[in-house]
Amino acid sequence: MVFPDAEAKFFLTASMDVRVRRRFNELKAKGLDVTMEQTRAEVEKRDRDDSSRDLAPLRPADDAEIVNGDDWTIDETAVILAEKVRAIEKTLGSRK
Repeated sequence: MVFPDAEAKFFLTASMDVRVRRRFNELKAKGLDVTMEQTRAEVEKRDRDDSSRDLAPLRPADDAEIVNGDDWTIDETAVILAEKVRAIEKTLGSRK
């Protein structure tokens, strides 16, 4: 929806357990008093809301590569995606 003609399209995801743990840790670091159960409910609700909204529901583009970041930090994810983009650029450059 944002860049429909982009050559590199990625849909970042992670398992529910990983996403809940990351969000829980984020909220705790902010000093909030939350439980894992509350955090899971919040994440599940956000997923439902985001994927069922009328305007631009959250879903991967048909031609997007789905990238699971369960095992990566945000910095590792950035490096991996940059490598994927460079590989796409190299492929496109060889077509010219």
